[in-house]
Amino acid sequence: MNSRVWVLKSALLAMAVFLLICFPRRGAAAPRPASNSVVINLKAPTTPFPHYWERMFGSGRAVLAMRASYLRDLREVKQATGFDYVRFHGILNHGVGVFHLNAQGQPVYNFSYVDQIYDGLLARGVRPFVELSFMPPALSATPVVHQSFWYHPVVSPPKSWALWDELIQHLARHLIARYGIAEVSKWYFEVWNEPNLDFWAGDPKQATYFDLYDHTARALKEVSPLLRVGGPATAQSAWVPAFLDHVAKDHVPVDFVSTHIYGEDPPKNVFGADEKIPITKMVCMAASKVHKEVKDSPLPNLPIFYTEYNATFHLPRLGIEVTFVDGTDAEEIAAAVAFLASEPARYITGAVLQPHVDALPSLSRSQDSRQGHDVVAGYTCAIARRCRHRADLVPCRGYFRSIAGICPIQGKRVGVGPTRRSGN
Repeated sequence: MNSRVWVLKSALLAMAVFLLICFPRRGAAAPRPASNSVVINLKAPTTPFPHYWERMFGSGRAVLAMRASYLRDLREVKQATGFDYVRFHGILNHGVGVFHLNAQGQPVYNFSYVDQIYDGLLARGVRPFVELSFMPPALSATPVVHQSFWYHPVVSPPKSWALWDELIQHLARHLIARYGIAEVSKWYFEVWNEPNLDFWAGDPKQATYFDLYDHTARALKEVSPLLRVGGPATAQSAWVPAFLDHVAKDHVPVDFVSTHIYGEDPPKNVFGADEKIPITKMVCMAASKVHKEVKDSPLPNLPIFYTEYNATFHLPRLGIEVTFVDGTDAEEIAAAVAFLASEPARYITGAVLQPHVDALPSLSRSQDSRQGHDVVAGYTCAIARRCRHRADLVPCRGYFRSIAGICPIQGKRVGVGPTRRSGN
C-alpha cells in the first residue's frame, strides 16, 4: 500500500474514533448513576473529629511567598480553614540572599527577602513553621553538591561550623528584633529537610546530620531558650529512635520530633522488612510506628509533627483514587500527632481553584466531634457534623487536599495533595 494512502487512512480512522468518543449520538444517553441513601443516627454517641487540617500547610519553597498569587491563595485558604502555620523549603537558599562573603572573606547577612516572606505570612494571620534549609552556596563545603530539584538547592554541609552557627544566631536575633520574642517563640524551627535522602550530602548521613542538628539547636537556644527546635525531618519516618537517643545522651535541646511519610514509600525503608503494605495503609501504620518509638524513647512526651505526608510523591499519579482508613486507629493517631502538613489547593494546578476545597469551610465550621458516617457502595461518603444548633450532612465525593493520609472518614476520593516531594 502506498505509504501516503496508509497514513491518510490511519488519520481518518483516528479522527472517527475521536468523534465517536467526544461527540456520541444524541440518542445514546449516558448511564445515570445509581442513587444511594445515607442514614445518620443523630442520637448515636459522637466520636472525636480533630481538625488537624487547620494546623499547618506545606507549600514549595520560600521565594514563592513573595508572589502575589501565593499571598492570594494563602489568604483564601486561611479564610477557609483558619490554619495556623505554613512550611516551605529553602529560607536559606541562594535566591533568598541571606548570606555571602565579602572580598575580605567576612560574612555579610541580608534578611530583606526573609522580612518580605514572613511579613506576608503574618499579615494574613499565618505563622511560619521554619524549615532551616538549604546551604547558602558561599557557606558550602567543597565539592558543592546540588540536589535534583530543578532549582538545585545546595545540600552540602557547611565549610565552617562557626560560620553556620553565626548565621543561625544572626537570623534568630534578627527575627526577634523584628517580630518580638513573644511572637517568634510561637514559631517552630525544623533543622533541614529529609537528610536521609539526597537533600543532605554529609557522609555518613546520619552522623553528620546529627552534627548539623546539634550546632543549629544550640545556636538557637543561645539566642533564646524560648525558641522551639526539632528534627530529624526525615523521609520515610526514619531515624527517630536514633535521633532521640542521640539528643538525650548528649543533652542537645529538642522541643519536637518531625518526620515525613508518603503512601508509596518503600515498606523496607519504613519498617525494615519487605512487606506488602497498600498505599491506603502506609501513612497510618508509619504514624503508629513513630508514635510508639517516641513513647518508648528517653523523651516520651515530645510532640510529633508530620511536616510532610501524602498518598503519593509521584506527580504523574496525582489523579489516583485512594481510600483512607477510618475508626479508632485514625483518631488515636490524629490525637497523638501534633501537626500534619497539608498543601493549599492551587499550588499544583495553577490558577484554577480545586472544587474539593469547597468542603473546607464547611468542615472547619464543625465542632470537634462527629455524629456518624456511612460509606455508600465504597464510593461516596458523608458525615454528620455538629454545627452549633444543628447537624449538617457533608458529602465528600472528590474530597480535598488538606485532609489526606490520616483521615477520620472513609471513602474514595480523587486527587491527593497535601504535600509532595517535588521541586516547585
